[in-house]
Amino acid sequence: MSKEEIKLEIQKVLEAESVNHWNHLDQVYSDPPIFIGDEFAAKDIDTLKKLGITHILNAAYVASRTHYHSYGIVDTCSDWYAVRGYDFESLDFPHFDLSRYFEDAADFIESANSSKGKVLVHCYVGMSRSATLVIVYLMIKKNMRAKDVLTHIRKTRAVYPNSGFLDQIIDLELRLRDSRLKK
Repeated sequence: MSKEEIKLEIQKVLEAESVNHWNHLDQVYSDPPIFIGDEFAAKDIDTLKKLGITHILNAAYVASRTHYHSYGIVDTCSDWYAVRGYDFESLDFPHFDLSRYFEDAADFIESANSSKGKVLVHCYVGMSRSATLVIVYLMIKKNMRAKDVLTHIRKTRAVYPNSGFLDQIIDLELRLRDSRLKK
């Protein structure tokens, strides 16, 4: 399957109906338990405790605010939570290379899985950066195709990775397919 064919498949999924409600936090996968959330969910410590969240991946953190407009930043660095956290600098712009974090993010989520933990992956709105990282985790660690992951997640949460992140997801799918064929 070519890059364009994969892109068309994913576009069809994104054009199809998704859930018609909006929550600050939704469980989008069960084994391991993975939640996608927004800024409000990330800061709602009572709800995080009630849900038993043990790991938080903050995809909306930018260490140096002086270089970027503050939109899309959730400054809650790892020590803000009483759980295991992982932060990195990312921006929700199509030209931003989120792929440089794919392996680390997937490994972080997998470490939660190994310890029977529950993971919240969040960004500012819980729609693009966080969704991309959950999609990537399921592609890398659960051998799922991007189209199938998106279809699954969109049953519980409306997600729309930006066009640049979609291209990075498609490139990952092609690399994963090639590496699995070589084995």
